[in-house]
Amino acid sequence: MCFFSFLATVNTSKFTVAITTLREEFHTGQVKTGLLVSLSVLALGLGNLIWVVTLRMYGRRPTFLLAILCLAVCNCWSAFAKSYDSLLAATVLAGVAAGGGEAPVSAVAADLFPAKQRGTMMMVFHVALSCGFFVGPAVNAAIAEFVGWRWLCGWLSIVACTNFLVGVFTIHETSYVGHGAVNGVLDQESVRYAAKKSFVQQLSLTTGYNHDLGFLTVFWNMASTITYPVVLWAGLTIGAFVGWYVHPFLYVRIKKLLLIAVLGTSLCR
Repeated sequence: MCFFSFLATVNTSKFTVAITTLREEFHTGQVKTGLLVSLSVLALGLGNLIWVVTLRMYGRRPTFLLAILCLAVCNCWSAFAKSYDSLLAATVLAGVAAGGGEAPVSAVAADLFPAKQRGTMMMVFHVALSCGFFVGPAVNAAIAEFVGWRWLCGWLSIVACTNFLVGVFTIHETSYVGHGAVNGVLDQESVRYAAKKSFVQQLSLTTGYNHDLGFLTVFWNMASTITYPVVLWAGLTIGAFVGWYVHPFLYVRIKKLLLIAVLGTSLCR
């Protein structure tokens, strides 16, 4: 699952090393070509709004498998895109799919590990996530240099398909839909535990489906957490950090502003 997190962020930053090549091939301006990166990052963030709802309603396993399959299909589409509009559409949808590399992984960590171990597991998750932003561009630069920009999408599609096949047999449902709960609290006397399942039964896609949850209810509960100052501050901080590093034009402009600020401060002194 952490490997999917790595692929998700590699996907988001894949075109940062091919802006000039894409601009020449599709005859677009600098700003329009930069949208391939900007909208991909935006879609990555907004995609979580979808995947958080689906993982709570339908379970972790189907959400993970659907997201990585969509990532593979959209990158295959991008590899064969003949126009800028087609490439942009595929890139945005791939960004939405890449959001599935964040929400399900952290949810599974919360399902499987107690609080004292959860920090370590989240560190592993964030290392995988960060490596996609920092190691990914180095890998993509070599691919774009020697085999062309289309293989930036091609290798991601191939590896994502492999990750999907591995996930089909190794990613099991970790959410527990128990019986005997009253207002969300389990009654230990009336709770009924299901019998141990065989390996084939564990591959089911319906084990984590919760009949008691509605889409709007789950979405509202999730969206309301954004109003907490701690959550909002963390989101803005991480978003600014990722946007600064991933988007080349934003990075250059902020660097120039910082340089001007430093020079201005020095002159004032």
